[in-house]
Amino acid sequence: MTRLAEGAPISTDIVGEAADSHAVSATELSEALATIHDDLVDGADAIHEHYVGGNGERSAPLVANGGLVEVIDVDSGTWTRMAERLGLSDAVGAAARSAHADYARRLGADERALAERDALVMPAHVLSGLTRAGLSPRQSEVQVLRMRGETQEEIGDRLGMEVGTVKSHCHRIDRKIDEARRLLGLVGE
Repeated sequence: MTRLAEGAPISTDIVGEAADSHAVSATELSEALATIHDDLVDGADAIHEHYVGGNGERSAPLVANGGLVEVIDVDSGTWTRMAERLGLSDAVGAAARSAHADYARRLGADERALAERDALVMPAHVLSGLTRAGLSPRQSEVQVLRMRGETQEEIGDRLGMEVGTVKSHCHRIDRKIDEARRLLGLVGE
C-alpha cells in the first residue's frame, strides 16, 4: 500500500521528492497539501464548473484512485491565486504544484495537457456533494468507495485505516442516512 500524506490524497514519496526538489520541508509541504485539499473540498463545485462544466474546449477530468480524486488541467493563475489565498510561500506553492503534477502523471494524466497547463488533483465532484449533505470528508471518501462496491477491508487498505475505523465510519454514515430519510418523511407529510 502506498502511504498517503496526512489529509491529502498524494503519496508520501511524491511529497518527499517535491519537497527535496524545492528545498522545503516535507512536513510543511504535507501540511500545505492538506490545506489545499480541504480548500478544494469546499470550492470543488466552483472549480469544477469553471474548468469542466459547460466548457467544451477543456477535456473531461481524469477520475482516479477509486473515484476519490479528479485531475483537471488549470491555468497557472489558479495556482497563484490559491497559494496567495492560503498564505503559501512561493517555494511551498511551487512544491505543491509540482506534487500535484507528479501525482497526476502517476494517475495517467495526458503529458501534452501537463506540458500546456497545470494539473490540479482535487476531490472527486461527488465528494463535495456528500460533504455538503452532512458527511465529514473522511465519511464521504468511505461512502464513495462503498458505492463502488469495495469491502471494508479494501476501503481500509486504500485509505490507510483500520477495518474497525472503517466500520465506525460506515455506522455513522448509515445513521446519518437514516436520519435524513426520517426528516424527509416528516417534511413530506
